[in-house]
Amino acid sequence: MIAAASLSVALVSCENFYHYGPFALGTDGDQVLITSCENLLLESAYLEERPDAPGNRGRRHVWEVGGRSGMRAGDVLVVGGDNAGLKNELRKSFTVIPGARYFFESKSEEGDESALFVIPAAGIEDGDWVSPDGEVRSAPCSAD
Repeated sequence: MIAAASLSVALVSCENFYHYGPFALGTDGDQVLITSCENLLLESAYLEERPDAPGNRGRRHVWEVGGRSGMRAGDVLVVGGDNAGLKNELRKSFTVIPGARYFFESKSEEGDESALFVIPAAGIEDGDWVSPDGEVRSAPCSAD
């Protein structure tokens, strides 16, 4: 019984960790953007689309990048675009789907950071940013 409770707590902690990394996802109308809300070293990253719509289940990597880039809080990555110090290893054409989820993970020798973004059913407007807690904002990072 105690082991089951410990496993349950561990699973919840892990789930919360990956859901709420220091990132925001947005669009400028032409491109999908990811911003870091903390300074970090990025050596590889990927963005995965999880549509979970009727007839469209599953996960699909839409972007993978490798290299080395020191990001400062507020720096923006252009998904599939040119990003200093990084090379696109996989780039698939896609648009942000209302109601879909997008999972972003960055890796480095300092550790992994990730976030899960749920796009509202109404979608997002150009210039809007979705945070891992589901809020849609005009600025990507909250001023905590």
